[in-house]
Amino acid sequence: MFRNRGLAFKLSFLILFFSALVFSSILLYNNYTSQKLMTKRMQKIAGILATSINRKIDTVFSSVETVPKSLVTFLENNEFSQSELKETLSVLVKDNQEIYGCCIAFAPYTYKPDIKLFAPYAYNQKKDTVKYIELSKSYDYTTWEWYKKPAELNHSFWTEPYFDEGAGDIFMCTYSVPFYKKNKKGKNKKFYGVTTADMSLTWLDKFLGSLKETYGPGFTFIASSKGTIISYPLRKDIVNTTIFELADKRNDPVLKKIGERMIRGETGLQYYVYPLKNEKGWIYFTPVLFNNWSIATFFPTKDLMKDLIAENIIILILSVTGLIAVFIIIIFITHKITRPLRVLADAADNIISKNFEVQVPVIKQNDEIGRLANSFESMRKKLIKHIETLKKNISEKERMQSEMEIARKIQMSLIPDKFPAYSDRKEFEIFAIIQPAMAVGGDIYDHFLLSKNRFCFAIGDVSGKSVPAALFMAITKTLLKSKALPDLLPHKALTEINRLLCAENKSCMFVTFFLCVLNLKTGELEYTNAGHNSPFLLRNNGLIEKISTVHGPPLGIIESTVYSSEKIKMRSGDRFLLYTDGVTEAVGKNNEAFEEERLLDILKNNYQLSVNDLLKEILRNIMSFSEGLEQFDDIALEIVEYKGN
Repeated sequence: MFRNRGLAFKLSFLILFFSALVFSSILLYNNYTSQKLMTKRMQKIAGILATSINRKIDTVFSSVETVPKSLVTFLENNEFSQSELKETLSVLVKDNQEIYGCCIAFAPYTYKPDIKLFAPYAYNQKKDTVKYIELSKSYDYTTWEWYKKPAELNHSFWTEPYFDEGAGDIFMCTYSVPFYKKNKKGKNKKFYGVTTADMSLTWLDKFLGSLKETYGPGFTFIASSKGTIISYPLRKDIVNTTIFELADKRNDPVLKKIGERMIRGETGLQYYVYPLKNEKGWIYFTPVLFNNWSIATFFPTKDLMKDLIAENIIILILSVTGLIAVFIIIIFITHKITRPLRVLADAADNIISKNFEVQVPVIKQNDEIGRLANSFESMRKKLIKHIETLKKNISEKERMQSEMEIARKIQMSLIPDKFPAYSDRKEFEIFAIIQPAMAVGGDIYDHFLLSKNRFCFAIGDVSGKSVPAALFMAITKTLLKSKALPDLLPHKALTEINRLLCAENKSCMFVTFFLCVLNLKTGELEYTNAGHNSPFLLRNNGLIEKISTVHGPPLGIIESTVYSSEKIKMRSGDRFLLYTDGVTEAVGKNNEAFEEERLLDILKNNYQLSVNDLLKEILRNIMSFSEGLEQFDDIALEIVEYKGN
């Protein structure tokens, strides 16, 4: 009775465990879904916020840009006295609320021959009062970025934020437009100076501060194209500071990473712990529309997840209550069901202790337990017989596996696998890899120096797989090595190897083969293709040429075949890629082949990688495409880069 009760409780706990697992999965899924929805909501809010800021900034900056552009039109076609310039600038500043100040900075001796520098400047003081000064009396403006850049670049220019000491004495950024004048004949435009419009960044702080009331907790800051922080909640602590300087000061690598992505113009979402308040949250960043600035908004996690946590607590309480009720019901039911199993459990103990020789007691019940007892007895008899058979099969399988492993090691020992190879030679670099579909396979590659200036490399694919293919591969490789003389010519070597393979080829096997000889001094590559896949020549400028010529059928088919060869010229930095059909015929989950187009895309997008890294990238893409499916065919890749003398 105790055993029966123990089984009942175990079964009850097992069912309870799976029930708890289901409830937990539902709870976790609900939590995951809620977090996902919360993240989407946060991204949506962040996107709306960024769009709002972008539109506001774009409107303001577009208005600012209009003023100096219009002023250039007047200056290039008219002459103005000092009083007229002063009046014009004052009117422009007064009538354009977005502009803090406006300036016309003449190039040296262009305003008047006896005046070297002249730059009238009008700007807003407090209470909407326009003040007028002459900048050249305060500093040499020709050394400032807002003057130098448009003069050098011959086009308009937005400066980085700076403090305009000696003029406006505020934190601002300036939009400058160069202007020119023609000579008396109406030709040969000459640079006469720049017109500028200054914009105070104080309104950005006020504008971004007002967003918190609309969009909730957190804060927003803006960084320039060089990472200079333009607007930030603690402006007094970071005037004229970059986001990278702030990250170094706080020893904050995450903030530095965010800054790097922002100045690259990326849009993204990054988990972040705000150090001043030790507050966890997310930073959403996106570029500004009108220039290379970037906006970032911090959203605290505690405020975003407040509703989610409360909801999960309610679900947890309901789940625990439900599990307790289910547990009580399960104990009652399983106690009744498991009682007849006690006899069968005792019999099972006897069978274990007496090595299957004891008879299973007959249970006279015409139900599932009775049938289980009869089946158990039948199973006992069959199990004795099956164990004996299994012992023999396991022994045989272990022997075969051992032999296949030995065969694999022998096969792999025939193929050069130490890379980088020929480290003492600077004229070329080679990397290769082979991956059989079974323990042993029929793909082959080889490479060796014929002489000081002649390098031979090849690849092949034997028909079939496993041991027969491996043996045929070994024969082919041996025949190739026997032809490795200093004066080896690809077409003559394959003609002779084909004749020898056909002579004793009773199994009717064949091998596709591509043989190359590279002159390391001149870069001339002579090759012969015996029915193999077309390789690719990767030029050092990224262009790819398909070497599609076939000089005859695979080796081992027609004994009388006489092969020919062709030559191409390799330049320094060019690469030659050989591969077997296991690459292009790799199959994905949708029964779709990898195909040559995907291989070409990999080569086009990664031609700048090193030879070894390019080979690894190709293999990684093949494995990713197959998505864990069993390899259909052997895979072999060989890449040679010619570096010249």
